Amino acid sequence: ESSRGCPFACTYCYNVYFNDRKWRAQSPHRVIERVRFARDRFGVEDVYFTDDDFFINAKRSRAIIEGLLDVDVTWQVQGSDIICVSKMDDDFLRLLSDSGFRRFTIGIETGSPRVRKTMKKAGSVELIEKTFQRLARFDFIIFGSFISNTPGETLDDIRLSVELMERLHRINPNFRNSPVYHYTPFPGTPMFDDAVEAGFRAPAELEGWADFSYEGNGCVHIGSQHPRFYGRLYLATLLND
Repeated sequence: ESSRGCPFACTYCYNVYFNDRKWRAQSPHRVIERVRFARDRFGVEDVYFTDDDFFINAKRSRAIIEGLLDVDVTWQVQGSDIICVSKMDDDFLRLLSDSGFRRFTIGIETGSPRVRKTMKKAGSVELIEKTFQRLARFDFIIFGSFISNTPGETLDDIRLSVELMERLHRINPNFRNSPVYHYTPFPGTPMFDDAVEAGFRAPAELEGWADFSYEGNGCVHIGSQHPRFYGRLYLATLLND
């Protein structure tokens, strides 16, 4: 981690409640110092940043990228959003490539404009496609994560997500879709109340959350389809690279 938190207001995300939409970060100098230590002391060859949203501050992220030019590692970022990535010009992207950067993971979540509005997910489907098309000129692997089984989601909404995955594969050969994950109802988030209204029953006591299952056969069923449908959707999209 080089930072924690995210300023966006996505209704499904724990950050809205847990971090109060605040983003806090280590200085570029500190980040480079830590990476260099891992390289020199332990022979680390690749660094995988698990920030909630790495590229929020363009000035800071550029300083990190410039610092990594002198460190013999490749690196990847798990947390990034389409708004920040769409603002990267070609000069920034070339610098990113020169620094040994290998992979984005971008939270797309849904291809349905209606559900994106419900999620308060910033960025349109058109912006996603345009950005992926521009990124196709570089060798970055781009994982796109999706969510299904959300309150009010219909089969047509799911089709729009699958169709977007298919278009992104055509637009950018370096696109990889993460499987369509099951929506997780985090207490305190705006969508949690929608999940309860849709029939979700949260554990009554704190101890009940210790054994709570978010995935597999015990996953929460909130959406409009049979529970097996979401498991099959997860598996099919996991294998669709």
